Amino acid sequence: MGDLRRMLGVLRHSGGALEPRAPQPGVDQLYALIQGARDAGKAVELTVEGEPGTLAAGIELGLYRLLETSLASTASARPGVSLRFGPDDIELELRQDGAATPAWPLQLMRERVWLCDGDVLSRPDESEFIARLPRGSEPAFA
Repeated sequence: MGDLRRMLGVLRHSGGALEPRAPQPGVDQLYALIQGARDAGKAVELTVEGEPGTLAAGIELGLYRLLETSLASTASARPGVSLRFGPDDIELELRQDGAATPAWPLQLMRERVWLCDGDVLSRPDESEFIARLPRGSEPAFA
């Protein structure tokens, strides 16, 4: 995937020196993402179970983008985030505690999960979003 991105970058480039490309974000940047939300005034509650181990790059990017999207769009002052790393799958649970109206872009979030061959569960009032992603899947685009 990295090689493909570099080739596409070359094709899009109109001349001059190429700017260095940063690696795609992944699980190791989740804590920085949560700290950024905390610095912005949201009291994010985080729980993590298990160890991430080695994950497919597309799954890591998918997890990062799901969390990024939810934290940016939630109206909750105390969003909750739970990550469970199991032997076969990863579960990301997002909660909007105390939000009057959930503001998640649910269709976008569902599509991202489906691109990762995952499943989506959510409560009828949409205050909770649960994504289950397979540990061994390598999606084309996350």
